[in-house]
Amino acid sequence: MIEVRDLDNLSARLHGRRSRLADGERLRSLCALASPAELAGALFPGSDLSYSRQVQGRLAGDYVREARELASVLGGARARFIEWAAARLQVENIKVMVRALSAGFPPALARPLLMPLPDWPGAHGPSLAEAGTPEALVEALPQGALRRGLERAYSVYKDGNRSFFVEAALDRDYLGELLARLAGLPRA
Repeated sequence: MIEVRDLDNLSARLHGRRSRLADGERLRSLCALASPAELAGALFPGSDLSYSRQVQGRLAGDYVREARELASVLGGARARFIEWAAARLQVENIKVMVRALSAGFPPALARPLLMPLPDWPGAHGPSLAEAGTPEALVEALPQGALRRGLERAYSVYKDGNRSFFVEAALDRDYLGELLARLAGLPRA
């Protein structure tokens, strides 16, 4: 467990994350790599990752774990904001299932496309990957903004071929909640 004594510590950690992955020359050099295995070697030396899905899963898992860790020591509005930022990956998993259901695919075909995410309170559970109907997909989500948003979207867009609109509604509700949590942050 990290110890965050002040916002300077948090700022330094976030700056470090950015420079490890997304800062100028570092990002250009990562983008120039020829294969997922080379990218994995540059990001995670000594790992046995070789496929893009493995690299993506590792990055997503690390991001969620780090966000949860930071949220646990910050508490309050800051924690709620950081947790919701990490929930973006849940939204993407839900959208994969929305597309699969719209296309008439069984859950077994969509399951490998879901991002494996660490468990945390308020996250969707394994039943998401088993949802074979829009109703089951809604039921697979914990109570909260994403479930309400998906339920509302399916009630408006009943035609199974409207996945774009359901996904857009999920994005709208996610971003609306993110904005509300941002507004709840202390001004300092």
